[in-house]
Amino acid sequence: MDWKKLFAPQILGRGYDYYLKGRVNNLEISDDQISSTVIGENVYKVNIYLDNNKIKDMECNCPYAKRGYNCKHMAAVLFHYSKGHLKEDNYNDIRKYLDEVDDHTIKDYLAQILLNDSRLQNNFYILTGYYEKHISIKPYIERFNEVFEHYSSYDDQIQDYYMPEFVEETEFTVDDAFKLIEYKHYDEAFSFIKYIYEKIYAIIFRDDTDFFIYDELLEYLEKIIEVADEDLKDSIFTWAIQELDDARDEAEDFLYDIVFNNFYEDEYLYRKAEFLKQKVATFPPALNRFHSNFLYYLKWTITYIHIIEECHVSIDEIEKFCRTYWDIKKIRDEFLHYCKELKVYDHLLPLLDECMNLEKDDKLSLIEYSDMKKEIFLSQSNKEAYKKELYDLITKYTAGDIRYYKELKNQYSPEEWIDIREDIFLDLHDYSGIAHLYAEEKLYERLIKVIKDSEDFSLINEYASILQKNYHDEVMNIYEDTLNRMAYLVRGRDRYVELIEQLERLKTLDQSEDTVMRIIASWKQMYKNRKAMMEELNKFSMR
Repeated sequence: MDWKKLFAPQILGRGYDYYLKGRVNNLEISDDQISSTVIGENVYKVNIYLDNNKIKDMECNCPYAKRGYNCKHMAAVLFHYSKGHLKEDNYNDIRKYLDEVDDHTIKDYLAQILLNDSRLQNNFYILTGYYEKHISIKPYIERFNEVFEHYSSYDDQIQDYYMPEFVEETEFTVDDAFKLIEYKHYDEAFSFIKYIYEKIYAIIFRDDTDFFIYDELLEYLEKIIEVADEDLKDSIFTWAIQELDDARDEAEDFLYDIVFNNFYEDEYLYRKAEFLKQKVATFPPALNRFHSNFLYYLKWTITYIHIIEECHVSIDEIEKFCRTYWDIKKIRDEFLHYCKELKVYDHLLPLLDECMNLEKDDKLSLIEYSDMKKEIFLSQSNKEAYKKELYDLITKYTAGDIRYYKELKNQYSPEEWIDIREDIFLDLHDYSGIAHLYAEEKLYERLIKVIKDSEDFSLINEYASILQKNYHDEVMNIYEDTLNRMAYLVRGRDRYVELIEQLERLKTLDQSEDTVMRIIASWKQMYKNRKAMMEELNKFSMR
């Protein structure tokens, strides 16, 4: 199984490191699947799907894989699957030999190894409980500084071609520093993250590799936030929101996630609201869609609205703020959905009418707003308004959506429904999509007429199977007329192949052989000089 080419080199290296550290557990293997858990910053579940011993698909619930990438956890499982663990008998042989060596020799040799490898030294200290009493971020800082100095130039920048290796080794260092959290040294862990952030923020990144470093830092910091006491939690929040004020690009996204996807207590909500109020106050009074910073302004404005909603600011104050930017649909929609969440329907219904007027040329928005009105009327048991809104959805906004059609039909008795449906048909008489409504009502003669008038292959293909029993001749005539008309108009092999595909579909219908043969004979006579068409017809005849 040649699977290594499925991974970026740095991801492959990190997966191999995870494998060597024994982080792959609970490996289960079947003919078509490999499953395992991998212990990283969290416990992740990996599934690898096989087909004839080839990888068909892979999945992992880590953030990196959720963005569509093959992750280090997948690679670790595949290394484990391919190579396995150290065999038990080899392990026993080594232990037996060590029993024969004097303690002084073993300790001296081990000291030399640990002295020259800070990572192994840290692992050994944790294994033996050294860090319970003696903890320091110094080894991790030193390790990161070694990496930084190795890859950076005189101006403390890192060239593009060194960036993947720098990112990989930095992430290894952050992985190792998770031990600070494991041993409950949360203040030191936070200090380590701040140090890494400050060094990385100063780098001018020329591609998106820094994004993955910030992902790693985010996971690390969120782990600290989960277990931090109030003082440390407040320190983290204060640091993040201060840094956020001037941050850029991925650093801003990293700090945004820290501040706004954590810290849900009231005291932090109000501090977030004050921060956002000051930030939004610096924006232009009207957000121009064509301004280069429009999406930036919109992101922060929407965030501010979310936060003041969570702070339970009065609905009038929220509406007043939103109306400052009322020409922007996303801001209007944010307020509409907030009103819906609060179930303030008397306030919401006039707003929906107002927004429908503003978006009168946007069908999707009209459907969304009308559907919202329909659901409100239903919840209020306002049956007449509910049915009217459904009728409008069918005839004005969706042009015969079958779901709304069936929903409205369920509100009437069979006798009442006949008149209602005829009104709908009258309103939609120019719309070819009315075919599926005729099919729903089993009005097959009307359906045949719509299909014939439409000259649309998709319609006859969709309904031929239900029509052929009672309308066989009509179906055959529609196919023959439509195919002959298309054959006259089209040119080029690709279009001829499409015609043959339609013949294939026709051939699957009962008692269609005569029609198919008549069409082929006609084409061979009329279009005998179209070489490509004749070749495709001959292929079809030989099947």
